[in-house]
Amino acid sequence: MGNNLLPVISALWFLQSRSLYNAAKARLLRLRQPRYLIGGIVGIGYLWAVFFRRFFQTRTTANIGGWDLSPETAGWIEAAAALALAVYAVSVWVFAGDRASLAFTEAEVSFLLPAPVSRSALLNFRLLRAQPGILLSTFFFNLFTGRSHSLFEWFSHGFTLWLVFTLLFLHSIGASFAIQRLTERGLAGWRRRLVVLTIVLCLVGAVYAWIQAAPAAAPVRDLDALQDRIRALMSAGPAPWLLAPFRWVVRPWFTRSLSEFLVALGPALLILVGHYLWVVRANVSFEEAAMEASRKAAVMLAAARSGNLHQLAPPKVRRDPFPLPSLGFPPLALLWKNLIAAGQLFTGRIWFFALLGIGTFVVTSALTRDSFSGLQNASMIATSVSMMLLLMSLFLGAQVVRHDFRSDLAQMDMLKALPLPAWQVVLGQLLAPIVILTGFQWLLLGVLLGGSLGLSGKPDDAIAPWRFPGVLAAAFLFPGINALVLLLPNTIALLFPAWAGTQQGRGGGIEVMGQRLVFSLGFALVLVIGLLPAGIIGALCWWIAQLVVGPAWALPIAALPAALVLLAEFAAGIWGLAFAFDRYDVTSP
Repeated sequence: MGNNLLPVISALWFLQSRSLYNAAKARLLRLRQPRYLIGGIVGIGYLWAVFFRRFFQTRTTANIGGWDLSPETAGWIEAAAALALAVYAVSVWVFAGDRASLAFTEAEVSFLLPAPVSRSALLNFRLLRAQPGILLSTFFFNLFTGRSHSLFEWFSHGFTLWLVFTLLFLHSIGASFAIQRLTERGLAGWRRRLVVLTIVLCLVGAVYAWIQAAPAAAPVRDLDALQDRIRALMSAGPAPWLLAPFRWVVRPWFTRSLSEFLVALGPALLILVGHYLWVVRANVSFEEAAMEASRKAAVMLAAARSGNLHQLAPPKVRRDPFPLPSLGFPPLALLWKNLIAAGQLFTGRIWFFALLGIGTFVVTSALTRDSFSGLQNASMIATSVSMMLLLMSLFLGAQVVRHDFRSDLAQMDMLKALPLPAWQVVLGQLLAPIVILTGFQWLLLGVLLGGSLGLSGKPDDAIAPWRFPGVLAAAFLFPGINALVLLLPNTIALLFPAWAGTQQGRGGGIEVMGQRLVFSLGFALVLVIGLLPAGIIGALCWWIAQLVVGPAWALPIAALPAALVLLAEFAAGIWGLAFAFDRYDVTSP
């Protein structure tokens, strides 16, 4: 192995250095295009302002532990990190395929597999080949956490992250080798998953049995009591023994001195070396699986570069979102087409069951809101998550749901050939993302309503009069807000199709990140400008309505004219997009 490893390292160094040089050269050359140059400037400015600037500032801190965590809090976070690693380790054994997972590029398959190189040297080459990506992930993850206040912390946190990422990589390969051995012996597919899940359920059952046998603890009535219960569970019984190997891996992160770090590093390195020996000494044939994986990776890369990644999935018979009549309003046909392209998630059956589940949650919360029980914890979580998702859908939904002109740039010749007025084509293309986002937001409003009902158990609840009117007002406003925000990306797609193409995941880097920041700022600016007249009209109507029906129910009354203003602005935007659609050049890149 030693004789074969040196040529492998030499070849790897040449391959990696030339790849990095060519990638850097290609990125610098494409900065000659304004879209990449502007994105690069914005991306570098963002990274400097948010992350790198603080490293050039003078730091006056005497505490080595920049996290400033108490021992109890550090133990809590360490246990949570160990539990996350344990869940990942189990998921690898459950969801992995039945063949060895070791991917090489097509060039590596063509030149290395037929070469007179030992299997252990090939494995070492693959492990070394993964190190640049692991080191880059370690650097940025350590940078984004922003918690390293000293050179020691920067090193200890970075080394621990490198160790964890390398260990996860080795574990996934070793598990795939072991799974292939089990498959060759007849334990494949659901049999293997059944064995793994049975073992996991037995371990979970042991923990549950210890909880039942332990002395009765105080009932869980709030989040503090829940944290105390979980902390006790992690510090006594079988759980600490089951999580011990995973805690050894993450413990170097939480050390505060060099001596503590070296002591904690010993068990973690032993686990890493054990995984390395497990992978290198595994007597498993991985050549055929490697060739198949490299072929699939090459096909996916080519599809991603051409913008046709969605076409890789095998064709499926998809249920119609709604019956489409032979005669009717033409934009509905384009809505029907784009909803089908969105997938099975937007069928009537899925929405029916989603509404049924949310309705059940709302009714249950309303009937049991006077009992202070574990339902309030669930209601608090549901309310917080729904609020967060609502805000994300307003600011990021237009970039996520792209079933409009952005996804049909390659079929613009077919759209322009439709015997329809331009405004109908534009409206039909924009209806699908509006419907998808609005439906998702209305479902979240239902969850928010149910969660707020579960939290209100006191008769003097100050939020109670505002709950239903506020949800109803938001339901009126969301369609207009979504329609307004979606105008900007579709305008860019029609006027600057090359810029729209960079937002579809073609490549990456600082310049693409900068472009997405520019788009996000544009979304925010359009949202503010568009909401300003609607907000003025809505505030005036609310002031008048609250004199008659009160301040709470004046909200939905004021939301109706505000929504009409937003829809009027959207209609004006449709007229402008129709003008741009008529002049769109189908030969544009």
